[in-house]
Amino acid sequence: MSRPQRHLGYRIALAGFLFIAAMTLMPHREEIARVAVTPVTCVICGDLGGVDFFLNILLFVPLGMGLTLAGFSWRRALVLAVLTTFCIELLQMKVVPGRDASLGDVMANTLGGGLGALLAAHWRGIVLPAPDRARRLALAYAMVLGWVWAGTAWTLGPAYPQGVRWYGAWAAELDNFDRFPGKPLLVTAGGEPLLPGPALNQARLEDAVVARPSLGFQAVLGGPTMRLAPIGSIVDGVHRDVMRIGQAGEDLVFEVRMRATILKLRNPMAALPNGLAGAPGDTVEAEGALRDGAFELRSSRGGQTTSRRVPLSASWGWSLVAPWAPVLGVGAGFLTAFWIVGAIALLAYWGTLAGGAALSIPPVTALLLFGAIPWAAEFPPAGWSEWAAALAGILVGTLAARIASRTRARTVDSTLQDALPLLPSGMTP
Repeated sequence: MSRPQRHLGYRIALAGFLFIAAMTLMPHREEIARVAVTPVTCVICGDLGGVDFFLNILLFVPLGMGLTLAGFSWRRALVLAVLTTFCIELLQMKVVPGRDASLGDVMANTLGGGLGALLAAHWRGIVLPAPDRARRLALAYAMVLGWVWAGTAWTLGPAYPQGVRWYGAWAAELDNFDRFPGKPLLVTAGGEPLLPGPALNQARLEDAVVARPSLGFQAVLGGPTMRLAPIGSIVDGVHRDVMRIGQAGEDLVFEVRMRATILKLRNPMAALPNGLAGAPGDTVEAEGALRDGAFELRSSRGGQTTSRRVPLSASWGWSLVAPWAPVLGVGAGFLTAFWIVGAIALLAYWGTLAGGAALSIPPVTALLLFGAIPWAAEFPPAGWSEWAAALAGILVGTLAARIASRTRARTVDSTLQDALPLLPSGMTP
């Protein structure tokens, strides 16, 4: 192992350790009450436990990778990662207020450290694989992408709580939300009036919501908010959201409970920018709905109507595990395109290195991801930006593979030239 690689490994490991410390050892005093009721033995903890588990895996990948590049065996790197996570969990339990230590964190961090160590131990076979290995990598990765896109499409289906009482709420005061500064005058769900408190005829309300997933309201504005402020909501008897419409800044925001919540991932929200812009005292009518595979948002004020349609997309997988709560329709197109380019570029890289029939793997996979899966999920067809991002990913991956091939060829030639003087006379390589 070369000295530059060892130095690089130590730098990566140190940077990874400092980032871990910054992300896990900062006190969160506002979370003390919640942490007190979180059991240490839980694995997927809280409403966003799936997101936390995934992010904890990623958090320890650089540490395991850096230690292995620095010269540690992958087993020793894994042991050091385990010791690090145990020390962090102990500090969170005894020293740092508002941070919850759990068995799930230890498991996720260990997986992340082990994954990073294995990637570093086999990086040459991943970055510069032989054609046969590149073909296997491309095929396996294409299957992974298919499962990711299909799984994302599944998570974007509505998931209404069954067998529990539903409750209506107007401008509810909730933790982690702002209070709506205006005054609701009327709230409807599925076209039916929604009154605060227990649903008087739950069967009728459920039928209306399932047939027409929507929340609407008429309200007097009170100015912009700092965070999301619910205006109309449906919750169930165990405090799970069914639907919510509200105000974030001057935007209209709408969300429907989806299957993502089953996996404890982020529930998608859609926004209508400036949908609730106006002076305090203005009266506005607004509605959010999920129709024909798309979020539809509309607001009317002073005789002017603004609307927006946000089609559901199987390419929104990044939003389900994002560290923040993304609002689809506000910068989401760029992030979705970036996610697609990165995912397809790696596939095209391995397909190009494999050559031959493997060159067809990226375009065939793109047809599956952006054609077949949206059709099977009854989503609107993938937009032109997704197809353009897939094409850009193929071009980027192909170019990177060409550069890598030339670099490998120059390295082999240089090695042969260095070996020629060492061969016995009369022998050629």
